[in-house]
Order: sequence, then structure tokens, then C-alpha cells
Amino acid sequence: MKYMEALTSQWEKIVGEELAEVTKPLSITGDKARRLLVQADKSAAPPCGGWTCRSEQEVRRRTFNEFRASTNRAIAPHMERQTTDL
Repeated sequence: MKYMEALTSQWEKIVGEELAEVTKPLSITGDKARRLLVQADKSAAPPCGGWTCRSEQEVRRRTFNEFRASTNRAIAPHMERQTTDL
């Protein structure tokens, strides 16, 4: 899948050096292929709070939104195609 190739090859640019060192994209999943499955080193602390929970601090929660927006920009043709298919 070309979208996974784009994510894999640009991962550090998409998520930043800190997250790229402890994560990697595995696959795009879900009924509508709108979920990104990412492998993460559970011993590392993500900037958004935790791997399974959000931080109580809004500024830290925003880092996840930035990560998601950056990922969407990297695969924009995929997102545009799904929108026009609806």
C-alpha cells in the first residue's frame, strides 16, 4: 500500500525525532481504513500523556492532535479519495 510506504519513509518527519525513536507505523486498519496502527515502546513516555490515556494538561493533549494532523497531511490523497467516495 503506497500510503504505508509514505508513512514509513517519512515517519520521523511526520511525528518528530522523539516519537520516531519509540514508534513505528504498522498498518492502516478499520472498516473504512481510517485507523493507523502504530507499534510503541511501552517503556517510553509519549508527550501526549500516555499510550492508553490522555494527559489532564490540555497542552500535552494537543500533541496528539498535532500528530494526527501531521499523519493525515502525509497521506492526504488517501483522505481526499475517501471523502469523495462518500
